[in-house]
Amino acid sequence: MDCLRKGKPFRIEGVVFDFDGTLTKPGNIDFAAVHRAVGCPRETGLLEFLAAIDDPDKRAQKEAVLMAAEMEAAERCEPNPGLKEVVALLREAGVPMAIITRNRREPIERALSNLEGVEAKDFACLVTRDLPLAPKPSPDSLRYVARELGLEVSQLLMVGDHPFDIEAGVRAGALTMFLQNDPRRASDAGPPGSDFVVKSLVEARQVIRHGLPLPPGS
Repeated sequence: MDCLRKGKPFRIEGVVFDFDGTLTKPGNIDFAAVHRAVGCPRETGLLEFLAAIDDPDKRAQKEAVLMAAEMEAAERCEPNPGLKEVVALLREAGVPMAIITRNRREPIERALSNLEGVEAKDFACLVTRDLPLAPKPSPDSLRYVARELGLEVSQLLMVGDHPFDIEAGVRAGALTMFLQNDPRRASDAGPPGSDFVVKSLVEARQVIRHGLPLPPGS
């Protein structure tokens, strides 16, 4: 666990999670296969590729391929180790949680029903690509969550396993935590701007609890 803010005080009033590879075990969706199926270059984001297709019928056909992959992954997803505990910590502390994902809402809601100890109602805000917001790494979704929760963006912690999550957090002005739990992308440090780098949600919980508001009367 690399706590880049070690020795510096921090305060967390809300926590925003990525979904795939963060709340769920990594590798649930074979993105390489989806890229091949829709003809998207591997170095190009799928949503950006699809948005650039002018023919609406062609775009809809390719979007259906991505949606099918998301639904299939939702049926077999498993919680990342430590998920139930970190959600319970935040629930008990009264700290609101949100999810920001580049996925559609339907597969996320289906997947949440598979995650033991976690319910959709645990998340005060769910941002998917169904909303008219630019997807991560744009900071728009984090700013939207802050407004919905009645918080400043600087009071939020963005937790994710992809550089897009960290970039979105940095651009919005939130605290950022990089979850380095995919051995295929493991490195010694997180993306630029990572305030914290952890290898599991178990470690994430250890960091988060130090930034939570003190209970009344403390």
